[in-house]
Amino acid sequence: MKTFIAASALLLSTAALADVNPALTLKGGYQFSTDIPLGNSSPTGGIWGVSGELLLTDALGIELGYQHHGKLSANQISVENQFIDSKLTYQYLINEAFYTYGKLGVAYWQSDRSDKGVNESFDGFSPIFEAGLGYYFTPHVRASMGYQYIGQIDNDVYGSYGSHSIMVNLSFLFKPYYAPAKNPSMPVELRAFSFEIKNDKTSLSASQLNELLYLTNHTPFKSIEVSSANALAVYDVIKILSENGITPSALKPILNSPDTHSVTIKLIL
Repeated sequence: MKTFIAASALLLSTAALADVNPALTLKGGYQFSTDIPLGNSSPTGGIWGVSGELLLTDALGIELGYQHHGKLSANQISVENQFIDSKLTYQYLINEAFYTYGKLGVAYWQSDRSDKGVNESFDGFSPIFEAGLGYYFTPHVRASMGYQYIGQIDNDVYGSYGSHSIMVNLSFLFKPYYAPAKNPSMPVELRAFSFEIKNDKTSLSASQLNELLYLTNHTPFKSIEVSSANALAVYDVIKILSENGITPSALKPILNSPDTHSVTIKLIL
């Protein structure tokens, strides 16, 4: 048990050095145990638990959690289990909100069993697996439902059994999570327009400005590039955009363009 906790703590402390997103999850579920040595029956019971997760990337994470499996009873025999588990997690985004996920790891379990008034406790390690479907309600809140399996919970007296469960998870992410852009480095050119060189003023029309403002309000972007060989024209455009509500820090002047007769605006996703 000490070795298991130490290994999990080392894993979490190592990951904490990186730029990760911590998450706290509340768990609930219902278990369907098979081959349990309670008179050839398959009793059912409730589950509750809590876990902490570190999202290392958009897809990968590590999780350390606790689960309590309610009492399973049949033929004057009852079993009640507790688990501490450590898992590697993976999520695959279907779109900006829905995702599928999988978890694989190892669980340390303690099993308290009562057989006609005689109480005994056992412990051990078992593989744990979970897979299902989830949904991001906000960048900070997500929920999921999936199937969980914990294999071969056993001892020398009663034999072994597997735990099959339906799990419901509600998670809070301490940092906002956004779906990565499909083409994060591909610039999108909105429109090029010309200006009179004699006074270094652009001919940015109201319709062009409205189009740009609409796109910036409805499209997540990293920056807006304003490029031309004419520096005065570039800063004239940046001034116009800033005065119309675009954050000045998002506007980047590009002065290495060979074109001295137009200004190009690009939205960088």
